[in-house]
Amino acid sequence: MTVQQRPEYHWLSVDTNETRFLSPLSSVVNENMQLFCLSSEDKPNRMNADGIWMVRGRANGREVAVCWSDFRVKGASFSANNCMRLQAFLKAISEQHIPLIFCINSLGFRFVEGRKMFDRVFAVIPALIKFKRQNLLITMCQGKCLGLGAMLFSLGHYRIAASPHASVNLTGPEVFQQFFGAKVDFQAIAGAEAVKKRTGLIHEVATDVKQAFLLAGRLMTTLAYKGSLPKLALPNLDDPALQGILEDKSLIKAEIATVECLLHLTRQGIELFKGFDTRLKAFVIDIRGQQVAMLMNPPDQINNMFSYRSLDLYQQAIALFAALKLPLVLMIDTPGIDPRFDGDNKDIIQKVVSVTDDLIHYPMPTVGVINGRGFGGANTLALPKCYGAVARYAIKGRAHIDVMHESIMKELLSGSKNSLENWQEIQAQQDPHCSDMIDGEILDDIIPIEALEERLWQDLFSDTCHQEMQTLAEDVIQAPAAP
Repeated sequence: MTVQQRPEYHWLSVDTNETRFLSPLSSVVNENMQLFCLSSEDKPNRMNADGIWMVRGRANGREVAVCWSDFRVKGASFSANNCMRLQAFLKAISEQHIPLIFCINSLGFRFVEGRKMFDRVFAVIPALIKFKRQNLLITMCQGKCLGLGAMLFSLGHYRIAASPHASVNLTGPEVFQQFFGAKVDFQAIAGAEAVKKRTGLIHEVATDVKQAFLLAGRLMTTLAYKGSLPKLALPNLDDPALQGILEDKSLIKAEIATVECLLHLTRQGIELFKGFDTRLKAFVIDIRGQQVAMLMNPPDQINNMFSYRSLDLYQQAIALFAALKLPLVLMIDTPGIDPRFDGDNKDIIQKVVSVTDDLIHYPMPTVGVINGRGFGGANTLALPKCYGAVARYAIKGRAHIDVMHESIMKELLSGSKNSLENWQEIQAQQDPHCSDMIDGEILDDIIPIEALEERLWQDLFSDTCHQEMQTLAEDVIQAPAAP
């Protein structure tokens, strides 16, 4: 049995003006573009690229890499050859710690090659998982993102649909119709807007490919390279992005209250996962020149009960923040976790446990803040000290922490005079200013919101904490990847 010799590859400099089909990449790779191709190639060859262009270059002076599907070549399907090259490409850019934008427009694996190609093609999955453990991975779906393409898309730390017309599914409309009938509306099932609304697979939907690449490029240089964050500003009610919620006055108030709260901490920040969930928001903010990840409930919004989707955002956000090696602040104002086992909430207990595991093992320093309601198990989402938080605070004049809201407790205990009296006795011993929680080392302090920025700076960026962060970051980088 002969062992097939692996092909050799090299980097080939290219001018996008000479390769029109690569022109969309110029919006994200604006200098020093190089192709990863066979060593025998001395100029770009569309057929040799075999449906996937693999590129590195510079964006605003920073190294970035892009995988770009060329759908006109065999539906950009995944073959034994292009998957072998893709694995070598991932290894090459990972060694240089270059972040990757992977734009997928593919029919899936190239089934005409037969079943012998399975292992070669599926080997891309562990290769991409290994890559994302050490590097930022932004995935985009454009046009048709089917089969293996959909699986690879799902691996991104941040996932963007390149237009509302993109579709993501494990199979295409033709197979769907064969199994489920000609009347099936494939776009209603697999279309980007439908997938974003019903699942956690898509984080943002762009208007077109150009906007998607601009967004991905901005996130890449801002997050992977800790670039300057934009200025925070109160929402502009004429902004088209807000038109969808203008009729809901409570959501408008929530948008304003969220930014007003952040302005106590910083003047710079970026919101991620926009529109994913109304009860939880994710930001990267600047504190005295250092980037900090933040998850927060919109202050004073009545409907802040954590649903399955809120927890899904929570988990996906902290996975992204962990990959970026950012310290994390969790600020809650919630009546609790939705206990209804209906719809998506049927798996909410498993989701809480899964999120808890991720929190406990978050690789960077964390701080919990209760900025309003904090009842029962929901307090775990603001990082108890026993989960490893560096510090935990309650905001003075706002925090309301208890097992349950007193009105619910009174109703529950109304049938038992002894139980009600026992509870009222305990309530009388609980200081409304939470000093008993400080004595019990559950909280570090009760502070005004204006003092939080200073505390965060001390907790997350003091000399001692900085050394711990450096050690943690080095451990993450040096940790051996799973096979």
